[in-house]
This record gives sequence, structure tokens and C-alpha cells, in this order.
Amino acid sequence: MSMQYIGNTNKNNVLGRSIVQKFILYIVLFSSTVTLVLIVIQLHGDYRYGLDSIEKSVTQIEVSYLDGIIKSLWLSDTELLQIQLEGILKLPDMQYVDVVYENEIVAKAGEIQAAHVVKNEFLLSYTYGNKTIPLGRLHIVYTLENLYDRLTQKAIVIIVSQSIKTFMVSGFIFFIFYMLVARHLHALASYANALDLHTLEKPFVLMRKQQNRIKDEFDILAEAINEMRMTLQASYHQLQGEITERRQVEESLRKSESRYRVLFEEAPISLWEEDFSAVRKCIDQLRSSDVTDFRSYFTIHPESVDTCAQLIKIIDVNRETLKILGAGSKDLLYRNLDTVFGQKSYEAFREELICLAEGKYNFELQTVNKTLQGNEIQVVLGLTVVPGYEDTWSKVFVSLSDVTKRMQAEAELSLYRNQLEELVQERTEELQDKTEKVEKSSKALTYLLEDVNNSRDKLQKVNSEYDTANKELKEFAYVVSHDLKAPLRAISQLTHWLSEDYSAGFDAEGKEQMHLILQRVKRMDGLIDGILRYSRIGRIKEKEKRLDLNLLVEEVIDSIAPRDTIQILFENKLPVVFKDSTRMEQVFQNLLGNAMKYMDKDEGIVKVGCVDEGAFWKFSVSDNGPGIDKKYHEKIFQIFQTLRPRDEHESTGIGLTLVKKIIDLYGGSVWVESESGKGTTFFFTLPKKKGEKDEKL
Repeated sequence: MSMQYIGNTNKNNVLGRSIVQKFILYIVLFSSTVTLVLIVIQLHGDYRYGLDSIEKSVTQIEVSYLDGIIKSLWLSDTELLQIQLEGILKLPDMQYVDVVYENEIVAKAGEIQAAHVVKNEFLLSYTYGNKTIPLGRLHIVYTLENLYDRLTQKAIVIIVSQSIKTFMVSGFIFFIFYMLVARHLHALASYANALDLHTLEKPFVLMRKQQNRIKDEFDILAEAINEMRMTLQASYHQLQGEITERRQVEESLRKSESRYRVLFEEAPISLWEEDFSAVRKCIDQLRSSDVTDFRSYFTIHPESVDTCAQLIKIIDVNRETLKILGAGSKDLLYRNLDTVFGQKSYEAFREELICLAEGKYNFELQTVNKTLQGNEIQVVLGLTVVPGYEDTWSKVFVSLSDVTKRMQAEAELSLYRNQLEELVQERTEELQDKTEKVEKSSKALTYLLEDVNNSRDKLQKVNSEYDTANKELKEFAYVVSHDLKAPLRAISQLTHWLSEDYSAGFDAEGKEQMHLILQRVKRMDGLIDGILRYSRIGRIKEKEKRLDLNLLVEEVIDSIAPRDTIQILFENKLPVVFKDSTRMEQVFQNLLGNAMKYMDKDEGIVKVGCVDEGAFWKFSVSDNGPGIDKKYHEKIFQIFQTLRPRDEHESTGIGLTLVKKIIDLYGGSVWVESESGKGTTFFFTLPKKKGEKDEKL
């Protein structure tokens, strides 16, 4: 029987063969799978039988050998013990056996060679009187290699025999299937493969030798193909219009999505895109359980609030969110959400759940969050379920507006208002009292006005003199920083040039002299800087702010880079104060720097501590260095005073003077307690201000 059709016959002739190949492949796979399953079942039975044989050997050891080994150990008969171990080694699959007492091998037989082994252990003890005396442990190692070899050989025989049977059956099925079905399908597939938009007008004709025969499945399939061809031709023109329209819609959506992403990322407030769909399912389950009063339910069951919080999926956040919360990246923020939403955010989230459960899809509330640095911020939280997502809550926008500064300003304004009212009341009372006195004595008022005018003139004169002195001090600072440093820079540069250009002409003493010149220039530059710093203290008003001294001292330690042989320890946690950071850095930098500079021990230890003295903080910086004789305790705080030659330890003699002036400016005091050879401890105090606290509490 032959088949003919109208269409392209030059396509690759693989369709008819591929279905046969797949059919045979499935037969082979099925046969192979059944064969492998049967092999596995049979091999598993043999494997279990082999393990049972090994278990019997272990049981035989326990029954036949264990008592004898214990007696040999008790009698310390090592020869008999060795014979018993070699007897155990002769059992099937045994590879190694030993007796160990307190991690020492008493006797052994065999060697562990195979990779697949099973180990067993027996505790050996002897009962003497009413006491059980441990004698050690018997270790038995038996190999599975012999069992695996037997199973492998059996598996090979079964696989070879089954493969031959499968090949013969598959070949016969291949021939029958190809003659009855595959070649006819090949012809139909070739026509379908050649069919495209340009050949839809050409009908498919199936030609056979027998014209007046009963229709079979192939004739029905040929008619269906022709009907499908005409339907495809009609649908193609309709589809062209729909494709054009869909492309226009997709382009519009793409532009809209692009605009949305720009607006989302560049929004001036913190925006979170979140998925609350799992939360919606949880609330629906509670509602189906007859929960109607969600406020009472979440109050009684706080664990449900925690569960709902874990169900929220964060889709994206914008740049302003990272800025407000102090996060360097989105991944860093996602990993530290527990820090941002702490215990104080719990009440706000519970209120969110209640509003959503009650059908409020757009609301605001105030709460407290934390930055990744641990600082609390007051925020106004806004939540909106995007229209169209009310049934699923799969798209929810949450906004956070930082109102910390505004609330602080309002609190300060309220405080100022109260203080102003009190002040007005006090001034009113004083004014009434003064009015009565003025009415009694107008003459005294005249004298008072004259005194005031005189005092004002004197004050103006003093202010003028102060402005003049301040101006002269500024001019002096400019002269020191510019007119004195310029020659120093020139001397330093010329010295470097001489050292480089005429190094060959200098002997050792000449090079040493050039080095001393550079040291003196450097020392003079340090003295000028010290004088400038000293002159600024008290003259320039610094900005005081909340200052964590623990972080400040850590930064000072990093900046001065102590030697590996010196340890800097904190005796306790330092407080948070309201001071100028630059001045406090100068205090700790000079005290810690001196401790390290004059350290004469191989292992230096520097300690920083603070104690609460009620109205003030008492700080200490101690070391185990050479110490300071008592007769120098006052001298070291005088400007340009050093206890050792500057060539031995480079120093300007201004550091401790700066420390004393800064502490005096804050209203504190500084002193030293030390003895020669017994280390040194510098103490200084700072009066407390409102709001300062000890962080360790």
C-alpha cells in the first residue's frame, strides 16, 4: 500500500522514524526498569542474607569467645588472648580485631584494608565479689567487600541475560509497529511539517490503491487536517489584528511601569512595596473561626501578631528608605529587619492588622523604628492597599515619614513655652514689686538710671577692648600659622634637597647633622600647631552634641595605632556626654599618646575607666610605664615642659597643657597620681549635664 499527498516532500525524513524510536525507547526503558527493580529486590535479599551471616558471626563471637577473652584479660594471659583473636579473625568476612584498654591496644590481629567495613564493639568487664571491674573494649571490624563482589557478579549475569531478551522482543515490536502505523504517520507528519502561511490553500490528499474501502483512522485524520487548515487560514487574519493591538497595550504597560519605577525610587519619602496575601489568608481563617472582634483577639493572642509579621513579603524599597534607616544596600536592610522593627513597632503593626481586618485599606499611624545603627526615630506610617488588590492584598504600599526632628522641636517648643510662662509670671510679680518701690521713690529711680548709664558706658568700653584683643589674637594666630610656618617649610625643603643632591659629599657626622635639622624643623612645626590649638581653646565656641565616649576612644586608639606589645583596655563602659567631639578627642589622644610614647615595658598595659561621682564623671587613664616623680606632678601641666630630652622622646610639651585647659574650660579638674617606677594614672573630672547617662546601666 502506498501513500501520496500534495505538499513539499523535501523535508528531513525523520518524523516517522522518531516516533518508532520513542516507542522502542519507552519499551526498552520500561523493560529495563522492571529488570532493574527485580534485580534490586533480588540483590537486596542476597545483601540482607549476607548481613545476617555476618550478624551470626558476631553473635558467635559473643557466645563462644567473649568469656574466654575476659578470662584471658583477667589472668593477663596475652598469648592465649592473641590465639583467641586470631581464631575470631578466621570467621567469614572478618578483617581486624583488637582489645583496647584505656586507649592502648593490648592485643590485635589482622589489618584494616578495605574501604567498606562495619565496626562493632563489646565492653569487657569482670565481676569480682560484688564489684564490676572494666577490662577494656573488644573492637571487631568485618569487611563487606566479599559480599559486594558476590552481589556484583550475580548482577552482571542477570543484566546480560535480561538485556538479550529485551533486545529480541524490542526488535520484533519495532517491525510490527513500523509496518502498521509509523510509515503512515510519517507521511502525515511530513505534510504538517511543510505547512506554513503560504501553503494553507493546498489541501492534504491521502492516496491509496484501494479506493472503495472502509475509512480508517488515517482517512479521518486527513479530513480533520483539511478542516483545521481552513480554520487556521480564517484565524490567521483575525490573529494579526489582535497581535498588533496587544503589542500596543504591552508597550503602553512597559512605559507605565518604567514611569512607576522612577517615581518609586526617587520619591522623597520612604516607600515599601509589600505582599500581604499570606496575612489576608490568615485573617480569613480567623474570620471563618467566628473571630469578629480582632482588637480583643490580637490583644489576647500576641503570638498571632508575630505570626502575621513573619508572613509579610517585602518586594522592594526605595532609596529614601535606605537613607532614613542608615542602610548601605537593600540586602543589608533585609538582613537586619529585626533591628528596624523592634518591640516598640509591635503596637503599630497590631493596629495595622486591626485596620486591615476591619476593611480600612488607607490609613496612617505614628510609631517608633530604629536605624541599623540603633538610633530610634519617630515615624508616621501610612499604609495603602493598591486599588484592584483589595481581595488579595498582594500589593500594598507602606510609607514612612521621619518626624523625629519635628517632634523634638515641638517638645522643645512646649518646654520653652512653659518656661516662658513661668518667667513671665516671675517677671510680672517682680515688676509689680518694683512698681510699688518706684512709686515710693522716684528719686531712687533717677539715681538708678544714672548708675545704669555709667555701667553701660563702662561695659561698652570693656567690649571694645575685648574686641580689639580678640582681633589681635586672631592676627597673632595668622602670623604663627602663616609667617612662621612658611620659613619652616622652606628650611625643610632645602634640607631635603641638600640631603639628596649632596649625599655623596657628606660623611656620617654630616648626615647626622642634616637629620637633626629635619627633626628640629618638625619639632618647631609641632610647637606651632600646639600653640594654635592652645590659643583656640576658649576663644572659639565649639558645638556641643551627644557624644558616646566608648566610640570616640575606639576611634582615637585606631588613629594613634598602638604597638603590638601594648594593650589598651576598658575597665568599664564609658558614659554618653554632651561635649565637643574635637576637644574630647584631644584629651584622650594626648593622655593615651603619652602613655604609649613613654612605655618602657616589654608588655605595656594602658587602662581607661570612669566612675560616677554624683554631680560629675571621674575619668582615669593609667599605665604600667616608668612613672613620674612627685616633684614633677605640677610641672608637667605647664606649657613647653617635658621630663625627658626632646631628642630622646620627640615632644612639644603642649599636650598636657591642652588637656588641662580643656578640662578647666568645662569646669572640671585634672591631676596625676604616680611614683617613679610604679606606673602613672591621670585623673580628670567633667561636671554632668542634663541627659547624660552611663550606657552600661
